[in-house]
Amino acid sequence: THHALLKYFLSGFTTPEYYRFASGDDHLEDNAIFRFASSIFSNPQTFHKNTINIAQRLYEVTLLPTIRSGELFIALFSDIHVEDSTIRAIGIFKSESKESYLKLNTASNTFKIKTDTGISIGKLDKGCLILNVEKEQGFKVLAVDALSKSEAQFWINDFLMIANRTDSYFRTRNFLDLTRQYVDDQMDQQFQVSKADKIDLLNRSMNFFKSKDRFDQHEFEEEVLEDPSVIESFRSYERNFGRNDTDAADSFEISAQAVKRQSRVFKSVLKLDKNF
Repeated sequence: THHALLKYFLSGFTTPEYYRFASGDDHLEDNAIFRFASSIFSNPQTFHKNTINIAQRLYEVTLLPTIRSGELFIALFSDIHVEDSTIRAIGIFKSESKESYLKLNTASNTFKIKTDTGISIGKLDKGCLILNVEKEQGFKVLAVDALSKSEAQFWINDFLMIANRTDSYFRTRNFLDLTRQYVDDQMDQQFQVSKADKIDLLNRSMNFFKSKDRFDQHEFEEEVLEDPSVIESFRSYERNFGRNDTDAADSFEISAQAVKRQSRVFKSVLKLDKNF
């Protein structure tokens, strides 16, 4: 049971995409889950009392009929291994889907097959790991939601109230998203470009990130975009992309994990038409 629970709780956290607790007025104590987690880390004896608080908070934000019911698990980990460090963590997990399974009983020299339903340990529906580091910045939080984006809003935004950390992973993923969407949405409106030209630009963008340890926007524009009119068009699109002052950066360390993940997204876009 111990190993099965660990697999169910932890196997879904495969990418270093970190969040942090947030609040509308920058007062972290106004964030309920941050407050309960802080209390548990400070005094583990309050764990049971705060799990009740967490369950009540979840109930408050799941009253809408579109949100699925399920089981809630809360765990306190004493030695989670994250990026060469061993730290304490709090896990909050919600199961919403059940699967049917067969159970074979061979007692008394007979075979009996029973059917039942249960939680699959191979797929975590919703979960988060709150790592006991960088409390002043809202802790480091990993989050999983396997369901649709519309349903995910309540878990990320309403219940946990977490926001992306503007680290190298976030900046790398964000800029590659910007580039892909620019090529896919904007270039056709301003320039006469063929499908082959768009594919070439996407390939050069990905190769640029794969070949360097640090991103420099002027270097990217000169090596990948090249044409001054395309560079100006890209800058205009970037200003309207929704990157605020804390998100934007002309230079940052490139995250190899984010590049690897985004390369799969790029491959889904790089589809040649029949006449190419």
